[in-house]
Amino acid sequence: MRYLLLLITFIYLSNNSLAQIIVGGNSGSEYGDPKKFEKWIVGQKSEYQGEYHFGFSEGESMFFLIVKDDSCYAMRKYGEFINNGHNYQWHALALSNVRIDGNKFYSDQTNGEFTIYDWGNKKSKGLIVYKLWNYNLNEKLSEFGFLSSNVDVWFYGKYPYTSYRLLRPDELNNMTQQDLKIMRNEIYARYGLKFKPNGDMDKYFRNQKWYNARFEIVKHSLTEIEQQNIQQILKTEKSIYGL
Repeated sequence: MRYLLLLITFIYLSNNSLAQIIVGGNSGSEYGDPKKFEKWIVGQKSEYQGEYHFGFSEGESMFFLIVKDDSCYAMRKYGEFINNGHNYQWHALALSNVRIDGNKFYSDQTNGEFTIYDWGNKKSKGLIVYKLWNYNLNEKLSEFGFLSSNVDVWFYGKYPYTSYRLLRPDELNNMTQQDLKIMRNEIYARYGLKFKPNGDMDKYFRNQKWYNARFEIVKHSLTEIEQQNIQQILKTEKSIYGL
């Protein structure tokens, strides 16, 4: 089911003009017409939650926004070609101090606003970020990314929800010591953390098709939700198993 959803998402992206939409330019197919943007106003902040797609090819990036009650969490996923262009490697960076006020988006890394863009034959809900993410272009230019899917389809593993919702203490109390350990380390594994060679976690995750060991450190990738969940799991491990 997860792979079917990803396929549907890819088809959706393919039909929504895979191009970088720059706001503020004067000409060219990559520039969005300022007159075609309108404010996207919602009744609840949670309606802004989702995955927003920016650019394409080497300029492609995904922005994940999670809204729980009045708290907001965000992470940007972007890539680069490595090995002389033979491989494409993804990176993830969590945004800090994320908040939404009206249709405005704020964080330490960039600010923006939620808008709707009229393509002519359809309209797309999305987000304009005031700081270009993919290219070092004119600082006066902004970039538009359209809402493309739910956040949950992009997180893999046995416990994918540990990356997009806060865990309750009671749902951990009946888990085995090994399952708690896997749940906690799976959060790091999703971002490509390398585990101790031939250790339990290294052997376990190398048997998972989605896992790709790439980085020695991934702390910068963890959202506040993931950080809080790791601490909650550690607390449960300590209280039940004395670790």
